[in-house]
Amino acid sequence: MRNLKKALSLVLASATLVGMVSVGASAADFTDKESITNAEAVEMVSTLGIINGLPDGSYGPDQLVDRASMAKMITLALNGGAEPVLGTKTTPTYSDIKGTWAETYIEYCSSMGIIAGDGQGRFNPTGNITGSQAAKMLLVALGYDSTVFGFTGADWEINTNREANDAGLYDGLEGLQASAPLSRDDAAQMIYNALNAYIMEKTPTKNSDGTTSYTYSLSKNTTLLSQKFGAKVFVGTFDGNANSLSLKDGYVQVTGKLTTETEGSNSASFPAEIAISNIGEEYKVIFKDGTGGVANQPDSKDTIYGVYKTDGVSVVNATPDQISTSYTTAGKIKVDGTTYSVIDATNDATTAVVRNFGAKEEIVVDADASESATSFKTYKAAFESLAGQNGNSVKFILNSDGKITKAYLTEYTLGTVTAKNSEKVTISGVGAIEIEDNDIYADIAKNDVVVVSKLYDGDNTQYVVTKAESVSGKVTGYTANNADTSSKVVLDGTTYEVYNKAAMPASVAGDTGTTKFGTSDINADYTLYLVNGFVAAAVKTSETASNYSLVVDKNDGSVDSTLSPLKVVVMAADGTKTTLTVSDKSPSKTIAEGDIVTWTGEASSAKVTVKAAYSDAKTSTVNFYNKTAKTLEGTVTAADCVLFAEVSDKGVDVTGSSYKAYNIRSLGDIKTNDVKYTAVTVDGKVVAAFIDLATEPSGATSSAVYGIVTANKGVVEIGDGEYYNQYSVWTGAESTVNILATGSNDTLSVGDLVKYNPTSDDTYSDNTVFTRNGAIGTKIYVKSYDESEQLLTYYTSVEKKDGAYVGSGDAVTKAVDDDVKIVYVNADGNKAGDEIGINAFDSINGYANAIIVTDTDGIVTTILVETSGECDIV
Repeated sequence: MRNLKKALSLVLASATLVGMVSVGASAADFTDKESITNAEAVEMVSTLGIINGLPDGSYGPDQLVDRASMAKMITLALNGGAEPVLGTKTTPTYSDIKGTWAETYIEYCSSMGIIAGDGQGRFNPTGNITGSQAAKMLLVALGYDSTVFGFTGADWEINTNREANDAGLYDGLEGLQASAPLSRDDAAQMIYNALNAYIMEKTPTKNSDGTTSYTYSLSKNTTLLSQKFGAKVFVGTFDGNANSLSLKDGYVQVTGKLTTETEGSNSASFPAEIAISNIGEEYKVIFKDGTGGVANQPDSKDTIYGVYKTDGVSVVNATPDQISTSYTTAGKIKVDGTTYSVIDATNDATTAVVRNFGAKEEIVVDADASESATSFKTYKAAFESLAGQNGNSVKFILNSDGKITKAYLTEYTLGTVTAKNSEKVTISGVGAIEIEDNDIYADIAKNDVVVVSKLYDGDNTQYVVTKAESVSGKVTGYTANNADTSSKVVLDGTTYEVYNKAAMPASVAGDTGTTKFGTSDINADYTLYLVNGFVAAAVKTSETASNYSLVVDKNDGSVDSTLSPLKVVVMAADGTKTTLTVSDKSPSKTIAEGDIVTWTGEASSAKVTVKAAYSDAKTSTVNFYNKTAKTLEGTVTAADCVLFAEVSDKGVDVTGSSYKAYNIRSLGDIKTNDVKYTAVTVDGKVVAAFIDLATEPSGATSSAVYGIVTANKGVVEIGDGEYYNQYSVWTGAESTVNILATGSNDTLSVGDLVKYNPTSDDTYSDNTVFTRNGAIGTKIYVKSYDESEQLLTYYTSVEKKDGAYVGSGDAVTKAVDDDVKIVYVNADGNKAGDEIGINAFDSINGYANAIIVTDTDGIVTTILVETSGECDIV
């Protein structure tokens, strides 16, 4: 059985993964690996046998290094990681090392001038070593002469740190305190740096007087790593693994060359583990040539000391919706708002886009090929062709010049598990696949909704199957892409984009799926199934009170008439009004204003079902609704029961009647005797009701928002032949309102401060629903705002004294609600304001700088703050 059980991420992410090694321990094996900062360095020095782990299986990165341990580390580094044959002196060099475990290592380093005592004949083997002391030892190990380079005397530390910085010993240790004790984590990094540093070469010169002098210079190609371990460093691009290329199981391929080479490139195949998500990135392979292999490149005959990702290649991870196709600058594309140059055209046919690691045909570019040829594209066109509204993963590779050179695309699809046994699982749109040979999550079961990615080609094809993310809630809005698809849906206030703006499946996990959202789905409960955040399937989970609407207006047309069709205006539970052209009605009786209905289909051709006819209305008792018992005329109400109400004294079926919708559980007791009402009861609970009231019921709360009209966008068509005047309004966020264009009461003015109750579709029958300017609240001159105490002090007028404005009369102080809404506006520029806080008015110009709105208890619930300082707020 092929071993294809490799974990793959659904999103291409840049993760540093360590390669397979053939000797020593691995940093990944240490029990405290998550605490290791310098993972690559620890990996290398432990692999080379220079630093061992602790007896309990940990590395102990925060433990301090003593002087004896450092002597051992350097001894091993200078002897290729092996324990050398060492001896001891009859009389030890230092008085405090006799019989200690590190005596031979200390003597070895002392004999080479790497270490020195304290000047009093002692070495202090158990004392902590500092960064500077360790650097001095490593520099001498690299061939630096202590006397020549000033590592002795009063300035030894200054000179040591200068040379250590130049040699790169402190690379990656920017926060190191050189005079402080050195940790095992930082010691590994310092030794790693020393291994990769060029050695100092000492060249003798015979003088004319017979003496010998020496010059010192850095080697151009010899490091401790190459000199003591026979190691070579191969750097190149990760091309793929055994699944994506024709390699042995457990092998990877990297194309590059030795760091000592300046030209040429070779593809090296060797045993290692690099996640396929790192494809296209640069890796450093440290190895020792073995017998029988290919010289100067890693292969199966070699000792692989380590495989590490470098920072030589940059990547940009994105989803297709972040790729702009409207950016027209030649040779450049825009990804997530950032512009990138693309590589210049080449005369040779070159792969620009690899799709699903070879599972799909690659996109090839060739400067000599016709751009009209189906198999060839320009680089820019190749990358832009990936754009789309979906959750696929795109990984762009950038070269050293910052130009995009290649892209790797991974595509995902949604499916339902239709069958499963111990060996196979069957997924809609995929078929039956072997569980053992594919990456499938545990406990997969029938009717699971899953995300599937098909990777690799031919015999190596592998499916990655994960359980789909789902979110549930109430649909409050949507955007139609065309007659058959949706582009966006709003669920509990969060907007989700529909995968590829395509029709969703009609069947999902045994349930009926919604292929496209329509007006009948507003306020319905849904479960959305997501692929990397994009909606790929939708299932309506319940028929709730939110599906009921109230007929608030109608014409005299008929269902069967082409010239004069029956049209009705219905109001949903959130107050949204929709004009329906009725293609079918049930029962066949006449639809009347005040009827509670449900409807299906499109607004232009809707089937309307009367659930409670106003002609059959009952008469209420004095205790119509009891808040404590949650009952309407003695019958318990559902938690989401909608109460429609006519709240003016005009009466039902009168032009200009004012209808509102409420969640009845949010209201207080409603006591009204001998008033007509209707109700819809499901499973013993009232789910929708309508009552003819003269005023708003007690406890009704406002959902009003406040803001400034920032732009007139002109006339737009919404729906079937309905024209609206469209405006932008800043309410703390950019909002859009559309007022039905009738020629009267249909306009707003840029700069108007407004208060209104939003509808889910942003459409309004006239401008009378917008309270404007001074009518929305009290214009004030702020004196002070104590945010901690939630107190606002202000004046309602000012007067000029001694050249400055001061408040007139006594200042007023009001409590501010904990959930106060604060909207910043620039009334001078008719735009959104800066969030400057609620500051005192400017006494130089004397402009009113805020409007406040209070509730019935006088508590401030909303504050509009003028931020320009150039005019009154209104």
